[in-house]
Amino acid sequence: MKISDLSDIEQNRICNYTKKHIRKYFKGLRNGSLKYECFINTLFSSEEWQSYNALIFHDMEFKQSIYSFIENTMDIYDHTKENYLYNSLSNTHILSNNPKKIMSISEKRIFIKMLKENGYTLIIPIQFLTERECGFLEEYILNNCPIPIGWQRVLKYIKKST
Repeated sequence: MKISDLSDIEQNRICNYTKKHIRKYFKGLRNGSLKYECFINTLFSSEEWQSYNALIFHDMEFKQSIYSFIENTMDIYDHTKENYLYNSLSNTHILSNNPKKIMSISEKRIFIKMLKENGYTLIIPIQFLTERECGFLEEYILNNCPIPIGWQRVLKYIKKST
């Protein structure tokens, strides 16, 4: 059984638990002082996971899928770290593999002014919005254009003023 064979809730639970401990033991995993096999065995040896389903953690196919998940997560962390060091002085967020353009201060002021003129207020701080999200919100407010699929979360960032 692989991680992908489990339900979405269980996948999320296992992945979050694993990522939490990867962040904790990142340095040891990266330099090799903590082996992946030992890490996996100790990771799922707690009573919480043993009571969950003891058979699943002894399955070699499951351990192999956890092993590949850990390797992929470590590679993503390394890639993010390299990008952060490379782009630390640039005007991009390094939160994912695709850097996101940050708005200038004047663009932020213009965006907030446009929101106020149209009767909206921003719920979250403006520094957390990317240029793309602001573009979607601006098109939605000014032209009544629909928000693209997968970006509906930006509607939670604004509310109608009273």
